[in-house]
Amino acid sequence: MQKKLIAGVTFSLVLLFGGCSHTSPSASQESASHSENAVYSSVKNDKQLKKLVLKAAKEQGWRTTALGENAIIAEKFDSDNPKATTIKIGNGVVDFNNMEGTDSGDIVDLKEYIEDLLEAQQEEH
Repeated sequence: MQKKLIAGVTFSLVLLFGGCSHTSPSASQESASHSENAVYSSVKNDKQLKKLVLKAAKEQGWRTTALGENAIIAEKFDSDNPKATTIKIGNGVVDFNNMEGTDSGDIVDLKEYIEDLLEAQQEEH
């Protein structure tokens, strides 16, 4: 019974975070499939982008948990206002899906720091 439950949860997570792959979406498709908090990058290597996101989260005081190869849960605990967001990474996009009780203002520090690290990396190349 426990194996069936684990398999069901795993399958659900794969469906939830797997998404659909598409070649080159138009601007309207791109914005429609990502949140308003999405960060767009020229870095197309998902592993490299995930590493950068993990670094940014750690340096900004967020606790992270990996969800497969392309998603991270980031949590920040304040006694009055705990924050949590799921970060999906793929095709040069870092997209935030905030948990209930977390709004865009709560993740602005993390989003801006990711943007700063991406900009600094681009200037190096």
